[in-house]
Amino acid sequence: MGGFTAILPYLSAAASVAGTVMSAKAQNQAAADAKNIANINATNAQKLAEYNASIDKQAAGQEEAASQLRAREIKRQSRLKQSRVLALAAASGGGAMDMDVLNTIAGFEEEGDLAASTELYQGSESSRKLQAQGKAGVWQGKTEAQRLRYEGSIKSSALKSQSKATVMGGASSLASKYGAYANA
Repeated sequence: MGGFTAILPYLSAAASVAGTVMSAKAQNQAAADAKNIANINATNAQKLAEYNASIDKQAAGQEEAASQLRAREIKRQSRLKQSRVLALAAASGGGAMDMDVLNTIAGFEEEGDLAASTELYQGSESSRKLQAQGKAGVWQGKTEAQRLRYEGSIKSSALKSQSKATVMGGASSLASKYGAYANA
């Protein structure tokens, strides 16, 4: 029994060292994992922002195309009104070149041009807003990615410091125990 008792302090010290090393290794792995997870989250945030921006860009193009179609329809309706005025004037026996008829036709043409131009402007503005929204989203995604990477770096640094503290604490504990056994 005396031989086992003599090596007991050394076994205890070896177990303490092993536990300290394992704990420090786990903390270093947690630090690496924290940084990797932050990078993955940052990449995903940026990709999501870019995807949303592409959807906004597509919607902007569709809005502009739709406004062009609406403007063409307004112009077509305006021409139909003008044609109807001419047809009614001719059918009534009045002259197609009568000043009242020409003024009415000119009024419908002006009204159609204004409505079509307004529609094109509104479509262009909607498109511009959607594109700006997409660009802002990309900027926001990049900012979020930077924040996530920074937080991951901070967490990683803290875990690495904790790992070093664990090693130092273990070394200190070992030194005090070994010193106690050495002096005994």
